[in-house]
Amino acid sequence: MFTMKKPWPHSVPGFTRNVTGIVALLLVSRLLLHAQDTTTTNPALVSAYLAAQGNVNTIALGGTLQLTAYGTYSDGSVAALPDSEADPEIAWSTSDHAVARISLLGHVTALGTGTVNIGAMIGTITASPLTLTVKAASAPTAYAIPSNATSSGDLSGSSHWTWSHDSGTPGEAVGSSEYPVASPSLDKESREFYMSYSQEGGERFSLTFGQDTEATHFVYDTYVYVDDPAQLANLEMDVNQVMSDGETVIYAFQCSGYSGTWEFSTIENNSPHWHSSGLPCSPKKWAANAWHHVQIASHRSSTGVVTYDWVNLDGTYQDINNATGNGAIALNWAPGVLNLNFQLDGASESSGSVQIYADELTIYYW
Repeated sequence: MFTMKKPWPHSVPGFTRNVTGIVALLLVSRLLLHAQDTTTTNPALVSAYLAAQGNVNTIALGGTLQLTAYGTYSDGSVAALPDSEADPEIAWSTSDHAVARISLLGHVTALGTGTVNIGAMIGTITASPLTLTVKAASAPTAYAIPSNATSSGDLSGSSHWTWSHDSGTPGEAVGSSEYPVASPSLDKESREFYMSYSQEGGERFSLTFGQDTEATHFVYDTYVYVDDPAQLANLEMDVNQVMSDGETVIYAFQCSGYSGTWEFSTIENNSPHWHSSGLPCSPKKWAANAWHHVQIASHRSSTGVVTYDWVNLDGTYQDINNATGNGAIALNWAPGVLNLNFQLDGASESSGSVQIYADELTIYYW
């Protein structure tokens, strides 16, 4: 006969506690390892820049353009802002509200010709600014310059400018000119024309720019920036051409603060005389510290009779009617000489000064 041993107990209190503790530790360790495997750190925004749709940097007057801010992150990636990680909203800004405004969504509207810097802040990050140039819109077909026209190129940068007091004006004037001027400018290279004057004196700035006896059509094309329009009585813009017979044809046109109109000149009794075109213009009414686009078109006959065709100021084109007269006079200049004038007349009967800038001053002729 044998003795039955007691069966192994189902649980041993001390053993059970030890096993339970080990299992719990293993589970916690696995959870910690899993957390380390799945936790990622989002890259930080370190810089930003702006880009225009189509990567353009020029916009027509009255036109619109969409800008986008892009962020560069600490891991080297680049993405449009604000991104899916909810970066702060973009605070847009413009350096010149007269040239362009920008909406809360980065939509630019061109209000005036000139150069403007668009900026943006994303939280504490300042984006690299974007420089835009606003230019006048393309001319309507009736006022387009033909493709076969000769262009003088930008004459504001010529080193051959001269200037002197116009003895045909009352008072006195002393002028100076500087180039290049980075600001204000359309291309960081404008020309400054400066005049101090007394008793409505005027200063004539002149440049000989070419040779051509055969051309009969001319367009004087320039951008003008006036610091204080109240000081400017007249802004005169002329082209002079010597025909093959030695007669000099004067194509003279001005925005007159005296008549409040665009005026044209004819030669009568061997001297110039001004006439109102009936089209309104006064430099005193031009916006200060803003670029204005001016174009003046005229043509001549074989005998030097000049007809003034049309004028454009800041995209408003107007036909000039009944503006024809003799423009020829003997000045004993060499045949073929092409010359231009850019003249300032002071407005004050006592004294004052005029500071004007010209950019992209170009003469087209054919």
